[in-house]
Amino acid sequence: MRHVSTALVFLICCIVAGCNLAGLPPLGWSTREEGTQDCRFDHQGDPLVGQNASVLIEAKRGSTCRVIYVLKSQDYGSKTLKLSARHLTAEGASSVQLRAFDGKKTVGRATRRFEGGAPSSEALIQIELPRSYDLVVVSFVAENEARLEVKGLTVESAESKSAGQAQAQAIYAEAAGLIKTHALAYEALGPERIEAGRPAPDATLWQARSAIKTLLRDLGDGHSFLISPGGLQEAERISKAEVEHATWRMFRPGIAVIHVPMFRGTDDELERVFANSIREALAKGLEAGARAWIVDLSGNRGGNMWPMLYGLSPLLGTEGVGSFRYRDGSSSPWTLKSHEGIVEVRDLGNVPVAVVTSGRTASSGEAVAVAFRGRPLTRTFGGATSGYSTSNTTYKLADGSRLYLTTAVFEDRNGNRYGGKLAPDQVVQGIGPEASIGAAAEWLEACLRNECNE
Repeated sequence: MRHVSTALVFLICCIVAGCNLAGLPPLGWSTREEGTQDCRFDHQGDPLVGQNASVLIEAKRGSTCRVIYVLKSQDYGSKTLKLSARHLTAEGASSVQLRAFDGKKTVGRATRRFEGGAPSSEALIQIELPRSYDLVVVSFVAENEARLEVKGLTVESAESKSAGQAQAQAIYAEAAGLIKTHALAYEALGPERIEAGRPAPDATLWQARSAIKTLLRDLGDGHSFLISPGGLQEAERISKAEVEHATWRMFRPGIAVIHVPMFRGTDDELERVFANSIREALAKGLEAGARAWIVDLSGNRGGNMWPMLYGLSPLLGTEGVGSFRYRDGSSSPWTLKSHEGIVEVRDLGNVPVAVVTSGRTASSGEAVAVAFRGRPLTRTFGGATSGYSTSNTTYKLADGSRLYLTTAVFEDRNGNRYGGKLAPDQVVQGIGPEASIGAAAEWLEACLRNECNE
């Protein structure tokens, strides 16, 4: 009897069962449960035939529930694949994702998250497919007390409207040119690596963006990144939905704590409201008798530094609080001019200030910490920061993507340059910021007795 290898038996079984060697789900419908695995599923029909396909997912607390549809068709090469629905209702955190594979390699991906509660009838999501691919995987996801219902699912294709290969090549060349001209860490990359990473002549826009992201990872600065047009819309939605305001409390007589959270986004009105939350905290603290301040940056993950600095300018001053230092040696100072609608607070430049940082303090949070460096009557407490004390410049690419490129390091008011972690003046051990706030308060009490050392 002829010997048949185990690998061949596995291959034959896969072909019969409809599975694939990339470890992906079988063709057609399947489900997955994660977390507490408390899910309810219902799916039926074929999105490739008619409009009767539907999906229902309900996820209980702690569960992530997925309904997956895998299609294998070579009819969509070099085209745009579109998934549409006659009706959709989303409650809680839910999304749909399209992914295309060529063997084990991802060659296309798109994700869309839905606003809870509002039903819609529309094109849900689309993806530009390369000339060569094996499978397209559609995932419907509901997480943690969410419900997603989709009716009348259809899959259709259209000729790509993206100017295809030419645009893919163009945005890679555009991004590579910006990296070469402006990136702080360009020398770590060099022209040979840029040329080696150039996408294939028949690449899609998604593949070109992936190639750009690989270049940014190879830069090694840890701070540069790229956002696609769809990702940009999602980021703006999240920034508006998750905005936090500064809060304050009287920690000890005469000593107030102001907690400054991260702020993401560039909406002018939200920036003003955020800056005013800091100003209002300062004003209320003064009314309550605060004569010294603890600025808590321990949970500040960054975002947009300007509304943070505008809000804190009564403590910082408005001129010479810091600057960006570029790779050619030039610099750009941080100037905090008054804006219309900003709450007025008296000058607090002569009051003692303690700044609390931790390993979670990052990027723009580190910029705020740098702005306090060199200020009289100021001392830092806690733990070293994340190590992203660098500045990103935003560039809009031809396809609508945004390239956030690290172009400068932070420089304090005394000309000291950073770029990595910021070590505090006094390291404080302990879980959470309270131990650091306590140590800061002890120093401030000494300052109020005219006994502090900076």
